[in-house]
Formats: sequence, C-alpha cells, structure tokens
Amino acid sequence: MNQSKRLYKDIVRCTQTAELQWRQVDKAAYRTTIRNVDQASRVFEATWTKDNCVWTLVLVEKTYLAREHLLFPPTEIRDAKLFIFEGAKLVDLLSGTDLNHVETSWLSKNIAYAAQKPPASLVPSD
Repeated sequence: MNQSKRLYKDIVRCTQTAELQWRQVDKAAYRTTIRNVDQASRVFEATWTKDNCVWTLVLVEKTYLAREHLLFPPTEIRDAKLFIFEGAKLVDLLSGTDLNHVETSWLSKNIAYAAQKPPASLVPSD
C-alpha cells in the first residue's frame, strides 16, 4: 500500500469516528492557494493534528457535464480533490491520479454528510 492510500485510509477512519470535524466553507477562502477553485461546487475543510503537525484538509468538489456519446444526454460528473496544507504550504494532494473515482466520490459524500451532522458533544443524550 502506498503513502497516498495509507493517508486516505487514515482520513476515512478519522471522518467515520468524527475525529475530523468537517465544515463547508466559502470557496473564496482558498482563491489564492488553489487554482480554479471558483469552478468548485463545494469546498469542505477540517483541521487534523497528526505526528505533531497541524494539517488543514481541504476537499474541493467540482461538478461538470460530460457527454459519453452523441446520442445520450450529458451526464453530471463529480470530481473531488483533497488538498493537505501545513500552514500555508501545500504538503500533499490526493486526486484521481492517486485514488480511483469510487474512493474520491465516497470520501466526498461522507465528508458532505459529516459536515451536516452536529458534533457529538452537542447531541443531547437520553
């Protein structure tokens, strides 16, 4: 398993256990650091402390129409990239070259779901 896959699995685990608190942010916040972020449909952010480093994880999801065949109507395609920053410096990028489409779309859907749920500390217990 390569480093990108290990990092992906760590992020998935931390997202599922709510260790990462994802929130949807305005795409203008990353206009200077991420190219073409204005074309994004959604941008999510989380802060992650790992190996004594504080990383900012930014998931950028772009939506576009693609036509697979002239006889078929265009299909909506979602493409997600995960940017990993340490301070203002880009440390790593997980995209379709590192992960397959199923992994990036699964991560995108779960992050969107996690961003909508309130943190466990705010949920009343019975």
